[in-house]
Amino acid sequence: MPLVPLLIYLGLCLLVGLRGTRTRIGFWGTFFLSILITPVIMYLALVLLNPPPVAVQASNAQGGGTQ
Repeated sequence: MPLVPLLIYLGLCLLVGLRGTRTRIGFWGTFFLSILITPVIMYLALVLLNPPPVAVQASNAQGGGTQ
């Protein structure tokens, strides 16, 4: 098995894992799911399923945030 494509794939999984650090499943969950599913699909899921930052700020302003 060629080493370079494997390293690129794991690097993309690492980047997706970093993107998912502030999600419910955290870095490791996002990292392992991106290995199982593919980093591209997992990244799209992160982008599409996370609420926009404006909605999060509005929720915190109304007292819906954690303290």
